[in-house]
This record gives sequence, C-alpha cells and structure tokens, in this order.
Amino acid sequence: MLIGSKMTKNSTMQAPAPSKILSRLDCALVYTPIDKDVFDKKIVVGVCMHNSVDTIRKCLISIMEQDIFSSDVAIVLLDDSSTDNWKESIQDFLLFPNILVISANAGTPSRARNTILDFADINFPNLQWVARLDSDDYLSSPQALSTMCQAGEKNNAKYVLGGNNLT
Repeated sequence: MLIGSKMTKNSTMQAPAPSKILSRLDCALVYTPIDKDVFDKKIVVGVCMHNSVDTIRKCLISIMEQDIFSSDVAIVLLDDSSTDNWKESIQDFLLFPNILVISANAGTPSRARNTILDFADINFPNLQWVARLDSDDYLSSPQALSTMCQAGEKNNAKYVLGGNNLT
C-alpha cells in the first residue's frame, strides 16, 4: 500500500550530519549520495526493508520509472536490521543521487514506517509529500506518484491513500 501525506514546511531544517540523531527512533545515515541537493526534494518515497534481497530491485525500479523521479523525488531506504545481502543486490542503484540509506532497529513494520516519516520531516526542508512502500510493494505505472500528488494538491488533501487496485 502507498500512503502519501502532505508535510508542512519548516525553514529551520537542514541536511543531516552523519553523527546526528535522525529521528525519534535512533537510526543512522548509512549511505548518502555526494549530491546534497537530494535533501531539497519535495517528495520522499520511503521504503522499509528487512531481509529484502528478493524484492527490493522491483520496488526500486518502479520508483525510478516514475515520470517525476529525477526532478522531485528522493528515495529513503530504511534497513531494519537485515541479515541478507540486499546491499550487494542493489549496488548499481546506489549510484543514483536520489537514494539515501538509513538503518535502524525498528523491530516492527509500523515503527520502521514512522522512522521514515520522522527522518523525512527532520531532514527535507522542502518536503511536501511522503509515500511509503514496503520492499515487496511496487508502483503500478510510471504516473502513479504524480497522479496521487496532483490529486492531493487539487483537493487540498492532507493524505492520499493508494491501494492495489487504483485505476
């Protein structure tokens, strides 16, 4: 399921320092691209992972194929104490400047999702929308994200919920 929420602007937010506490749940910024402009993105797609070597590629491909990916979207991957080799399976994706990896010992899917929300709220000063996916989810079309954001903007919505059968 994709859940988007409109975020309020906070002009005091700054890009994180690696040693900073990055959310209410202790997490660490494990990988960040050289391009710090990633923190200026308006849309964050947060992906929770725990032992996701078999599913994470399809999920990332669906996000990177979005029609608004390069201009407006950052991907935040949260590794929730995985013990598999998911990093090796997506090494080529980590070359893209829009992808960040954080790690946490969230323990439950809901805590992992909330950690992504906290991280995005604290570290992305221009943030307007957050979409959350689990690593076995994927966006069904290249317009899925832009369609949901446009619908939210048009209706002045706080939240836009998406499911498996959107048309």
